[in-house]
Amino acid sequence: MGPHVMQRNYEVLLVSQFTLYGVLKGNKPDFHVAMPPQKAKPFYESLVDKFRKSYRPDAIKDGVFGAMMKVQCCHVKFF
Repeated sequence: MGPHVMQRNYEVLLVSQFTLYGVLKGNKPDFHVAMPPQKAKPFYESLVDKFRKSYRPDAIKDGVFGAMMKVQCCHVKFF
């Protein structure tokens, strides 16, 4: 295994993504088993805070909770 994010001094982008917890119900996704927004937002903010405390705070980027976001990755090299 190669060097990790901190060893390479990379930035990290954290984006909340509830659709990963969707269950296909017929032709439509169902998100009833996902954490409700009023619990999920503090959970997500806590995760972002933990990342910032354990790494360089300026290197941790986050999205807007609950917003539809378009993310573009440029010059990405996966190890």
